[in-house]
Amino acid sequence: QGIHLIADGIPSQACFILPVPDSKRYFFIVPWKGKNLIGTTETEVGLYPPEPAVPKEQEVQELLRLARTYFPGWKPDVLCTITGLRPLARSAKGSTVTLSREHEFHKLREGVFSAVGGKYTTHRSFAEGFLRFIMGGKAQVKDIKPRPLPGAWSDAKERDAVRRGLLAYPFADEPVASAWLRRYGKRALE
Repeated sequence: QGIHLIADGIPSQACFILPVPDSKRYFFIVPWKGKNLIGTTETEVGLYPPEPAVPKEQEVQELLRLARTYFPGWKPDVLCTITGLRPLARSAKGSTVTLSREHEFHKLREGVFSAVGGKYTTHRSFAEGFLRFIMGGKAQVKDIKPRPLPGAWSDAKERDAVRRGLLAYPFADEPVASAWLRRYGKRALE
């Protein structure tokens, strides 16, 4: 389960993706409809999520504490919360933080297939891969025309220029540049 807060009063209209101290996670603060969206938490709910999914008080407090870590003078006015569930592929070990967001395809029985995982930002390649899985590895998938998503670079030259721009920053090494390119495309420099 993950929650987002909609809050008022942050002294900036910039977008922030910030590391969670002592963790491999990140959280964000982004302008949203004249307010700020702060998110997200990472709470495991097990096989049977609550009905309805509602934020836990410790999740709200965690996000407020993180926001105050980076904006010590900010006293956010929480207007509302948004709660969502993210289904992930099962893993024998590892937490939801370290669990891959990659997709998996399974053949359950003849003519019945399952696709799990994936991300919104990779929905086109997810769909194409799933069709290839269903039709067999050698089948041609026709009529799926690549259409760049917002933030997608037009060619390898443009991607490499963004990579060089990222590597010019002292905090960005090759793994950071690669991760940001995967997540944000040509908008990684923003």
